[in-house]
Amino acid sequence: MKKLVIAAVLAGCLIGGAGLIAQDAVSYPRIMKSAPAPTVDPQVQAYRKEGQAGMDRLMAEHAAEIADRMPKLRSAGPTPDMAPIAASDEAARTERGAVPADADWEKTRTLIDSVSGQCDGWTSGLFWHNDFNEARAESQRTGRPLLQLHMLGKLSDEVSCANSRYFRTTVYSDPAVAKYLRENFVLCWSTFRAVPVITVDYGDGRRIERTVTGNSAHAVIDTQGRVVDVLPGLYSAGAFMKVLEQARTQAVASAGLGGEELRKALTDYHAARDKELAAQLQKDREAVALDRQMPITDDEELWKAIAGLPQHAVEFSPESISLVAAKNPPTAQQAMLAAMSKSMVETPLVRMTRNLKQSVALDTVKNEYVLHAAVHRWYIDGTAEFDPMKMRNRVYKELFLMPANDPWLGMAPPDTFSALPQNGIVEPRVPVFTGDRLIEVDVN
Repeated sequence: MKKLVIAAVLAGCLIGGAGLIAQDAVSYPRIMKSAPAPTVDPQVQAYRKEGQAGMDRLMAEHAAEIADRMPKLRSAGPTPDMAPIAASDEAARTERGAVPADADWEKTRTLIDSVSGQCDGWTSGLFWHNDFNEARAESQRTGRPLLQLHMLGKLSDEVSCANSRYFRTTVYSDPAVAKYLRENFVLCWSTFRAVPVITVDYGDGRRIERTVTGNSAHAVIDTQGRVVDVLPGLYSAGAFMKVLEQARTQAVASAGLGGEELRKALTDYHAARDKELAAQLQKDREAVALDRQMPITDDEELWKAIAGLPQHAVEFSPESISLVAAKNPPTAQQAMLAAMSKSMVETPLVRMTRNLKQSVALDTVKNEYVLHAAVHRWYIDGTAEFDPMKMRNRVYKELFLMPANDPWLGMAPPDTFSALPQNGIVEPRVPVFTGDRLIEVDVN
């Protein structure tokens, strides 16, 4: 796997979400390819053959280990109410350390995640198909709609696109969301493209490796395989469940319809949702205007103000906070500084979680009011695609600006000047025999 190294601090690219990438970073994508899939463990295969029932059985068999693990993870992070922690509390400081590696637990976690088909599946207990036809057959058998996650990378990999990682840590890990998904949907994920990764090398052995672009979308598909709705981008757990339940209800109601009856039902449904969104957005604008003495001067400021309204506040479950903490244990330096302090301190994890809440709230309102509204209008004007793959391609092309036929995922627009040869693009070259000599040619 070839690596791209940029010896600079590209702070804007470290978040990983689309639109948050430093300008210089956009011309330097590389693709993070998953390791070759290992031979399927017969034990994993046996559990997966049972679907969600097998996953439930596995979770029950390891319930004691999971219950024992969660308190350890919670001790590594902030309290659920995110209150600062007294540095003088020795026990609290000690428990804030990273959870030590445990060989037995790692074996259990790997087994559960493999059966789940999802990295961090041990926190959600969800079973994911990665074959659409199998998932659709299960949807028809059970009468439950299919929820298909489209993403960059694989849900089973730690390094997948940013939105899928946030869904794993802050949404699927929420017990209420996980229970709702298990009981109401057949779950399936599919890879739209491999995920691009960028490396920042400081030249002294320290490196940062993060994804630089990528977006995900959840398609609600009825038992006949027709797309009823699409939730584009990241949502908070509460907003996700609310919008998903509306779409699920419509998917169940539409399952027995066809032809013009189906089109009319979906047109009416999306027209009603679009009207509700417009009314709610107007209320939010008025609330922001009343709350501000100075007028808002740009759209981004408006969206931040709307995301900050009480009705859009984001809350993470204790389980989600635990998982965030486990992925971000304090460094030795942070632990030392906390131990030396005699006053109340706000840990870096507290600040990180607060910032994450604000980021998720902002993404939620923009995705619902702008991107989801666009999906509603597709159904209203009769141009929506019922075919899952065609709808996926349109979402990525028109909403995420990442057309399927663009090898650079929208990150190397031909009309953007970077003052670099070939716009900074480096393509792989392969050896080719021309009869009497060996030359290298571009892959594309």
